[in-house]
Formats: sequence, C-alpha cells, structure tokens
Amino acid sequence: MAVKLGAEQAREQALELATTLTLPITTRSLTAAEIARIDGRYVPLILCIFLAFALPIFVFFAVAGGQGPGPVAFVAGAVALLGMMLWLFARRRARARSDYVDPGIVVEIGEEEMTLRAAGRAETLRYAYVKAEITFVRIRSNSYFTGLLVETPLGPLRLEELSFENGRNAAAALAGRMEAHGAALGGRPGSDPVQ
Repeated sequence: MAVKLGAEQAREQALELATTLTLPITTRSLTAAEIARIDGRYVPLILCIFLAFALPIFVFFAVAGGQGPGPVAFVAGAVALLGMMLWLFARRRARARSDYVDPGIVVEIGEEEMTLRAAGRAETLRYAYVKAEITFVRIRSNSYFTGLLVETPLGPLRLEELSFENGRNAAAALAGRMEAHGAALGGRPGSDPVQ
C-alpha cells in the first residue's frame, strides 16, 4: 500500500512539472566525465559528515574527559572506525560506476512521439505504446519523483539526473505525454544510480 501511495505522490509531482515544460525536450546520456563529477560530489559530503560528528567527539574527550591515555585511545579508535566506514561507502559508490561508458543515447520528447537515437539507430515510439515506471525516493512519509524507467528497443533507460542531462525534466515531460495519450505509468521505489 505504501509503494502505491508513494508512486501516486511521485506521479502527481511529475505531471505538475510536465505542465511547466515546453516541448520538444531533448536530453542525452551523460559522459563518463560528467558521471565522475556527479560521483565526486559525495567526497566533500562524506568529509563534512565525518568532521561534524567525529571531530567534536574526539576534541571533547581529548580536552575535557580524557583521564589518561585509555579513553582517548578508545575514542580515537572509534573516530578512525567511523572514518573507515565512510571511506568504504564512498569507494563502493565510486566503483559501482567506474566502468561506465557513455552509450551516446539522445532522447527527444515531442508532442506525439518520442525519438531515441544511438550509434546509427533511430527509434520512434508513440506514447500510447511506451511502457514506463515512475522512480521515486521515499523520505519519511513523503515520496519524491526522480525520473522514469522506460522500456525501449534500445533496452531499459533510466531517465533521471544520474543518467541523462536534464533527465528529470525529460522524464516529467514523457510522463505528461503518456498521461495525455492514456498510457499507464507504474511505480518503483528507490533509484539505483548504476545504469
């Protein structure tokens, strides 16, 4: 039941965003350098998390509560363990997309159909025949639209910011055109950034 409610909330967000967009919308898959830049944003975030939690604890124990080397060493070990866990998380994320190769896909969302172009291929799909699922993330009791997972002749595509330039807007435009042509949208919680 929660997934259905989340998908419905994300669908409403997508359709609301679609009303603000002007067609046609063209988007392209991200290059390897753009993917690396997106993934690189997590390093400063993880460093800030580490400093925000670990440094005050360590300083407090070193200055105020450190009665001998035992407690300070214990806190230093805990801080080092926290740092190692955050570093492993960052490395896992970086490795997940380290072998990414830009598929060179261009998607155009028009009034009556969507066009896909990739390496010598061009496919045109009428909206009534497009199969797509809304992807969203849930934070507490709210769901947030992140994009669409679209079945295409080129294979499944994630029209999202982590895979396509301006992917969320293209996904919202596609959702709006599908709604206008009577095509059904499914829902899928979560969004795995690996394409």
